[in-house]
Amino acid sequence: MNELFDLPSPEDEAIPMILAIALNIAKLSFPDLIYTGKVVSDSDDIDDCELCLFARDIQGSPLPQEAISLEILKVGEQRSITAEYPEQEIIPILWYGQHALWMDGETGKTVGAPMEGIGLERLARGIIKKLEEIHP
Repeated sequence: MNELFDLPSPEDEAIPMILAIALNIAKLSFPDLIYTGKVVSDSDDIDDCELCLFARDIQGSPLPQEAISLEILKVGEQRSITAEYPEQEIIPILWYGQHALWMDGETGKTVGAPMEGIGLERLARGIIKKLEEIHP
């Protein structure tokens, strides 16, 4: 592991790099939670993949309402992330590309940012920033 950012080294195949990045950014974005995760798409390509992050509190109790689904996609030169809490359908879906855009999950209409959305925006922004640093 790379100690500066805890990224897997090339010989460490146990955790895909994109998942390591997401988990490290989640640690910074949600300091009161502990996240684990998995790649749920067929690919762990950093320009086209889906991840699921699972939350626990500091005592280790599962918090399914804090689980996060992430879809990372790059079209042309533009990388974007869709992030949502699948167990909290009332919270809108975040689409983050050049800026944050919140959408109603049922209608797809643009809505205002929810109060609970600060951490998700921080997570999406951090992942995109890190991906641009290592794979522009």
